[in-house]
Parts: sequence; C-alpha cells; structure tokens
Amino acid sequence: MENEPHRPESETATEAGPRLRRLKIHRFPNLAAGTELTFDDGINVLLGRNGTGKTTLLDFISALVRNDIRAYEQQTFDVEYEMSVGDTRIEVHIENAPREIDEDVRAAVRPFVTSTPSWRYELRVSDASGSRLDISVSPHGMQYRVPGSLSSAPKSNPTIFSKFLLSDILLQLLGGPARLWITDDSSNAFANTFHLNVTCYRLDEGLDSFRNLIEGEPSDRRLTPLIESTTANESLDDELQDLRRITLVANHTYIPRAILEQFEHHPLTDTDSKTLESRDIPFLAVLARALRAKDVHLTLHLLDRIKERTGTRSRFGRPLFRITTKTGHTFTQSDLSYGEKRLLMFLYHAATNPEILIADELVNGLHYEWINTCLDAIEGQAFLTSQNPLLLDHLQFSSPEEVQRRFILCERDDDDDTWTWRNMSEDDAAAVHRALEVGIQHVGEILESKGLW
Repeated sequence: MENEPHRPESETATEAGPRLRRLKIHRFPNLAAGTELTFDDGINVLLGRNGTGKTTLLDFISALVRNDIRAYEQQTFDVEYEMSVGDTRIEVHIENAPREIDEDVRAAVRPFVTSTPSWRYELRVSDASGSRLDISVSPHGMQYRVPGSLSSAPKSNPTIFSKFLLSDILLQLLGGPARLWITDDSSNAFANTFHLNVTCYRLDEGLDSFRNLIEGEPSDRRLTPLIESTTANESLDDELQDLRRITLVANHTYIPRAILEQFEHHPLTDTDSKTLESRDIPFLAVLARALRAKDVHLTLHLLDRIKERTGTRSRFGRPLFRITTKTGHTFTQSDLSYGEKRLLMFLYHAATNPEILIADELVNGLHYEWINTCLDAIEGQAFLTSQNPLLLDHLQFSSPEEVQRRFILCERDDDDDTWTWRNMSEDDAAAVHRALEVGIQHVGEILESKGLW
C-alpha cells in the first residue's frame, strides 16, 4: 500500500559504499564532553526540540564524511570517528587547538581572523585481510607507515587508502606541501587505490538549497550543478578523438550520476542546451509519478564555450525543470508550490547522494503520501531530522536494537546551555519496541509519551 509505514533496510543496493559507523566527541563547542554515538547503516533520525544542536550535528557529520573540516578551523575540538567502505575500516582522530595570531601579523595580513588552526590528524585504514595503513599529520609534516603487507597484496585488489584523501589532508590541514617521512618500504601501496569521494551536503529545512540549485546563488555555489564537457579536435588522432571528459567545477559532484552519464555518452559542442527526459533519469520519473504528471524534463543550458588547441570546452548549467500535465499543460519549477519544490529538491538531493544522505526537517511542506516517496528514494545511509511526527509514523523497526541505533536524542541543559547528544538507552529502546508491537499508538505518540521527543 502506498501509505504503509516505510521499512528502512540496513542492507541496500549501495551496501558496499561509505558508511559512518561511530562518532566520539571529546571536545566540541557547547557540547557535553564524552559524547559517543553509533549509527545504523540505514535511516538515522535526530530527535530534539529547537536549539538542541540537531542542525549543528548534521553539519558536522557532513564535514567529517566529506573530509572537509575547514569550516571549523577557528574552533577548538577533539573528535574520533569511524567509517567503512565495504570490508575496509577507516578510523580518524582529529584535534584542533587554534593558536592566537600575533597582533602585528593580524593587522597586516588577516585583520578579521584572530587565530590560526593547529591540526593533529591521525588516520588508520584496515581491511579484512589484516592489511593496515597509518597516517599521522601535524603542522610539522606528515608520515605514514604500513605495518601489514599491503605492497605484497594481489595486484588485482585495490589498496585500502585513497589518494583523494591523502591530497585533501595535505591541502586542508597543512595549507600546502608537506614533508613526508616514509617509515616502511611499502610506498608502492599507493599504486592501486579506491576513491572515497562523498558529496554529502546537508539539505536545508527550507528552499535555500532549491534556490542554489536553480539560480546558483553566491551563498552556496558548491551546490550549483555545473558540467564541463570537453571534446577533442578532429585533427587529433583517433585515440584522442574518442576522449570525452567530464569534469566538475571545484571537484564538487552535486550532479546525479544518471545526468553525468548522458553527457559522457553524448559530448556537446554544437548545441546551446541539453534536455534530459524522465525515461533516462530515474529521479525525474519518480517526480512525475508523485506530481501525477505526464512527464518531467530537465534542461541544462550552455553557459560558455571555449575553443582550445586540443579541443572545445563547453560548460552547462542553469537547470530548468519542465513539468507536463496529463492534459498537456506545461509549466516550470517556478510555478510549483512550496511543498512541490521541496519534493523536487529532495529527490534531486537523494539522486546526488546515493551513499550518505543528510536532510534537515525532511517532511516540511510535503503531502503525506510523498513521505514514503522520499524515504524510498534513499539508497544508502541517511541522517534526518523532523519536528513533525509524520516522518516517525512512516518508519518501522524490527527489534529494540534497531530502535536504539536509529534514534539520536538531542537535548539541552538550560542551566549551562550545553547540549547532550546520545543514543537511546537499551531500556527506552525496549519499551518503545514493545509499544510498537502492540500497535495502538504511532511512533511519534510513543516517543512523546515516554519523554523521548
């Protein structure tokens, strides 16, 4: 049935993709010390009143998963977290203790910044075979060692470390080139790598992300889809003739894979736009069904075209969604209601974040029947918040352990304004699950009656 509760699955189509397993926070602004959270492979829901740090936690999870903590360079914090990619485990410990900048230097160079970050970054990557790689980064440089036998692993198996992650560490934490001390002869362990590159931005609770997607507002250009399609000159040899390269501005991949595939298969050098149909783009087909429309088309427009010696580089952006009703009437995304815009944006966001999805106040403005549509669009791990019990009432749980894993309780101590983030206790999870089995109350009512929401 369309409106039956959604059963989140721990094992999904992208079960081998990145997952955040654990987060331990020794020190973080406004947060009680010693916070430790564990997460489910499927849908995780943050519960709490306004002002309890739910959005702060979502943003911090996003930064850690993307390995981009530059927004926190002026903050003192000490955290550990663990991720997995298939049978590979990635353990990270990051500590930052900003140092005050000399007043003369601040006046001359960075007048609005009072401190400079002082990172300590430790990373351990291990796999099921027992292979391991340790990374240590500080303002003094970087070193790594391979205590296992990564270098002797079969050539067909990728190693357990990502060059993307290595380069990001150097760029973000050290601000430039670093000195490397190789403490093992296994430096060729980097020959074959997997690519841990997760988009994972937070979808906001309103329409800011929608406006960024459609208009590319300066407030958040990282979420603006922009595709560069490069085609080699006809004068080049056959091998280069077949070169069809897709690159994304600033390495941000806020574009669904299905859209990129359309550009990869059909490089554009002689057109001013590219229109994609719902039959080729799955999330457009889902949107059409949810809106009870005949079809939805997405057009990306040519922004500029540059002829170079080796070929032609074309940039496409400014997405335009066209919705055609069953009576043949056509309108664009600007004519959609608030809730329809939220639905469009969530489906786009889910298609862009198949491994780990983060969304704030998911059900804002959504019709009841669209909630399952959104939950069904989640392919991997998800972190959601909602002040509306409709989201909770669309979830089902098979065990007390699942209840405990999926809920993160966010609370605030009014006496000292500190936050507490925690998993549900075993006793509370068991009580909630017993009440759910009785089936008299909805999830939201049960949580509220037990003081958990």
